This record gives sequence, structure tokens and C-alpha cells, in this order.
Amino acid sequence: MPPVNDSDPEWRSLRSRATAYALAGIPVHFRGRAGVGKTTLALQIAAELGRPVTLIVGDSDMASTDLIGREIGSETTNVHDRYVQRVTRSETRTHATWADGPLTVAIREGHTLIYDEFTRSPA
Repeated sequence: MPPVNDSDPEWRSLRSRATAYALAGIPVHFRGRAGVGKTTLALQIAAELGRPVTLIVGDSDMASTDLIGREIGSETTNVHDRYVQRVTRSETRTHATWADGPLTVAIREGHTLIYDEFTRSPA
């Protein structure tokens, strides 16, 4: 990829095509050497389209739960029903508490997902 330069016709063409793909709902993958402006271009396109951005930066410790979410505990609710005076009904309900990861949030809320440095993440 050429460096970010809006006066360069090649750069404008790339930006125009990427914007058209994004508008059509087609994922866009930029690749190139470090420092050429891939992330900047993605952020500019998202801003131009008025879309919120979720930015994920990959690293060697990243796991799938860091992307999609995980259970973070449980919640217990006790119900004591005394609707009939002489009868008491007790019920305990326990369910897992879930925390969404950035990928889940981006998909659910329609954000532009920028996964920077994904090659640093394990497969």
C-alpha cells in the first residue's frame, strides 16, 4: 500500500474502492508493511461512513474469549412465595453472568471492526 496521501491518484482509488466495498457490506482487508497507513485508512473510511469503530489490537496472549466474551461469574436469585398464607414456596435460580467481547459487541451493534496486528495473535 502506498503511504497515506489524498493527492495521490492510486491512494484515492484504493480508498474509493474500499469505501464502496464497506458500503456493500463486504469485509475489506488491508495489508502492507508497517507504517503505510492501513489503520489510518480504515479509521478514515469508518468516519466517512459515519460508523462507530471497534478497534482490536492483536497480541501473542490473545485467546478467542478475548474476542467473543466469557462467563465472568454467576448470579443467584432466591424467591419466597407466600401467596397462600399456609404455603411457602421457595425457589433458587442460578445463571451464568456473561461479558461480551469486542467482536461480539461490534457485530451486534453494527460497528466497523478494525483488527490491527492480527498476525501477532495465535491462530
